Amino acid sequence: MAVVSAKIDWLSEHLKKNRKDFNARRHIDFLVHQRRRLLVYLKRISIPRYFKIIDKLNLRDILQVYQTANMTVIPRRNVPQLTREEKMERQAAKDAKLAKKLNKKKKRSS
Repeated sequence: MAVVSAKIDWLSEHLKKNRKDFNARRHIDFLVHQRRRLLVYLKRISIPRYFKIIDKLNLRDILQVYQTANMTVIPRRNVPQLTREEKMERQAAKDAKLAKKLNKKKKRSS
Protein backbone atom coordinates (compact mmCIF):
# COMPACT_ATOMS: atom_id res chain seq x y z
CA MET A 1 0.00 0.00 0.00
CA ALA A 2 2.86 2.37 0.75
CA VAL A 3 4.39 1.63 -2.65
CA VAL A 4 1.12 2.47 -4.39
CA SER A 5 0.85 5.70 -2.40
CA ALA A 6 4.44 6.64 -3.28
CA LYS A 7 3.72 6.05 -6.98
CA ILE A 8 0.59 8.20 -6.73
CA ASP A 9 2.57 11.02 -5.09
CA TRP A 10 5.32 10.83 -7.72
CA LEU A 11 2.80 10.82 -10.58
CA SER A 12 0.96 13.77 -9.04
CA GLU A 13 4.15 15.80 -9.06
CA HIS A 14 4.87 14.63 -12.61
CA LEU A 15 1.40 15.71 -13.76
CA LYS A 16 1.88 19.18 -12.28
CA LYS A 17 4.83 19.66 -14.64
CA ASN A 18 3.42 17.72 -17.62
CA ARG A 19 -0.28 18.45 -17.81
CA LYS A 20 -0.76 16.78 -21.19
CA ASP A 21 0.65 13.39 -20.16
CA PHE A 22 -2.62 11.49 -20.49
CA ASN A 23 -1.00 8.09 -20.02
CA ALA A 24 0.28 9.15 -16.59
CA ARG A 25 -3.17 10.54 -15.75
CA ARG A 26 -4.75 7.19 -16.70
CA HIS A 27 -2.17 5.35 -14.62
CA ILE A 28 -2.76 7.54 -11.56
CA ASP A 29 -6.51 6.87 -11.80
CA PHE A 30 -5.79 3.15 -11.88
CA LEU A 31 -3.49 3.39 -8.84
CA VAL A 32 -5.97 5.45 -6.82
CA HIS A 33 -8.68 2.90 -7.54
CA GLN A 34 -6.33 0.05 -6.62
CA ARG A 35 -5.40 1.72 -3.32
CA ARG A 36 -9.06 2.31 -2.52
CA ARG A 37 -9.92 -1.36 -3.14
CA LEU A 38 -7.02 -2.46 -0.91
CA LEU A 39 -8.13 -0.12 1.86
CA VAL A 40 -11.72 -1.35 1.70
CA TYR A 41 -10.44 -4.93 1.94
CA LEU A 42 -8.16 -4.07 4.85
CA LYS A 43 -10.92 -2.29 6.75
CA ARG A 44 -13.16 -5.32 6.30
CA ILE A 45 -10.45 -7.70 7.58
CA SER A 46 -8.74 -5.68 10.35
CA ILE A 47 -9.97 -2.27 11.44
CA PRO A 48 -7.01 -1.48 13.77
CA ARG A 49 -4.47 -2.19 10.99
CA TYR A 50 -6.56 -0.08 8.61
CA PHE A 51 -6.46 2.97 10.90
CA LYS A 52 -2.75 2.47 11.57
CA ILE A 53 -2.01 2.56 7.82
CA ILE A 54 -4.34 5.53 7.30
CA ASP A 55 -2.42 7.47 9.95
CA LYS A 56 1.00 6.51 8.56
CA LEU A 57 0.13 7.44 4.98
CA ASN A 58 -1.82 10.60 5.93
CA LEU A 59 -4.95 9.50 4.07
CA ARG A 60 -8.60 10.21 4.77
CA ASP A 61 -10.89 7.47 6.00
CA ILE A 62 -12.29 6.28 2.68
CA LEU A 63 -15.53 4.97 4.08
CA GLN A 64 -16.32 8.34 5.64
CA VAL A 65 -15.80 9.87 2.23
CA TYR A 66 -17.85 7.36 0.23
CA GLN A 67 -20.54 6.37 2.77
CA THR A 68 -22.58 8.02 5.47
CA ALA A 69 -21.23 7.86 9.00
CA ASN A 70 -24.04 5.69 10.38
CA MET A 71 -23.52 2.79 7.95
CA THR A 72 -21.51 -0.21 9.06
CA VAL A 73 -19.22 -2.40 7.00
CA ILE A 74 -20.48 -5.95 6.68
CA PRO A 75 -18.00 -8.60 5.57
CA ARG A 76 -19.09 -10.12 2.29
CA ARG A 77 -18.97 -13.66 3.57
CA ASN A 78 -21.76 -12.84 6.07
CA VAL A 79 -24.13 -11.40 3.48
CA PRO A 80 -26.95 -13.87 2.76
CA GLN A 81 -27.49 -14.88 -0.84
CA LEU A 82 -30.94 -14.26 -2.25
CA THR A 83 -32.90 -17.07 -3.82
CA ARG A 84 -34.23 -16.72 -7.34
CA GLU A 85 -37.76 -16.14 -6.04
CA GLU A 86 -36.59 -13.38 -3.69
CA LYS A 87 -34.74 -11.69 -6.53
CA MET A 88 -37.84 -11.87 -8.71
CA GLU A 89 -39.99 -10.42 -5.90
CA ARG A 90 -37.58 -7.52 -5.43
CA GLN A 91 -37.51 -6.82 -9.14
CA ALA A 92 -41.32 -6.91 -9.31
CA ALA A 93 -41.50 -4.42 -6.42
CA LYS A 94 -39.01 -2.12 -8.19
CA ASP A 95 -41.01 -2.37 -11.43
CA ALA A 96 -44.27 -1.55 -9.61
CA LYS A 97 -42.66 1.45 -7.93
CA LEU A 98 -41.32 2.70 -11.26
CA ALA A 99 -44.72 2.24 -12.95
CA LYS A 100 -46.39 4.20 -10.16
CA LYS A 101 -43.86 7.02 -10.54
CA LEU A 102 -44.40 7.12 -14.32
CA ASN A 103 -48.19 7.26 -13.88
CA LYS A 104 -47.81 10.27 -11.58
CA LYS A 105 -45.70 12.04 -14.19
CA LYS A 106 -48.30 11.31 -16.90
CA LYS A 107 -51.08 12.72 -14.73
CA ARG A 108 -49.08 15.89 -14.06
CA SER A 109 -48.36 16.49 -17.74
CA SER A 110 -52.02 16.01 -18.79
